[in-house]
Amino acid sequence: AAKAAQRGSGRADQKQSPAKEDQPTINRAHHHPAPQRATHTAYHHTREAFVMTTTTVDPLYTVEQAARLLSISRTELFHEIRRGRLRSIKRGRSRRIPAEWLNDYRTQLITEGIEETA
Repeated sequence: AAKAAQRGSGRADQKQSPAKEDQPTINRAHHHPAPQRATHTAYHHTREAFVMTTTTVDPLYTVEQAARLLSISRTELFHEIRRGRLRSIKRGRSRRIPAEWLNDYRTQLITEGIEETA
């Protein structure tokens, strides 16, 4: 009991964490990092030397990832695909949207927003 009294509750000795306002809030249940650009490095042998080539590929987003990036629902994203405003690639039952096409769609939305306010 004496040792416990000397140690105290232990809370006074611990460092206080910064206020919650200072820390970013992440809902871990729904947080999925965006795919990163894939980089492939290949080495080719020629008579003179080894040649290194690096290829960068833009990520392909799933419908769910694309909807999250655009802050719209999955249903609304499918409506935009059906209307022809957003292009996508379908292989089998899987649908993917290249990052470049997502950027084109976002640019189109921004342009439409500017035209409406003018």
